[in-house]
Amino acid sequence: MRRLNMKLLKSFFTFDLPVKYSYIYSRFRKTHEGQRDIYASWPAEATRRQLISEYWSNALWHYLLLFVWADFVVFFYSGQLNAMNK
Repeated sequence: MRRLNMKLLKSFFTFDLPVKYSYIYSRFRKTHEGQRDIYASWPAEATRRQLISEYWSNALWHYLLLFVWADFVVFFYSGQLNAMNK
């Protein structure tokens, strides 16, 4: 379980998982089968659009997290440098 969490965390920071064919295929099948259980006539095009929407949502969160992390690092070192100059 711990190893799986580390792989997912590494994948989140490198953002390489959404471009792997095996991941896309398994995610599509899992999502499509889940939706077919709820709606009998769920089309594949709807699953495709749902995955595209999830991809862009993840991309936005990934970008925002990196931006906030970079801001935190800059403000931390900025405060450290200002304290040294006084």
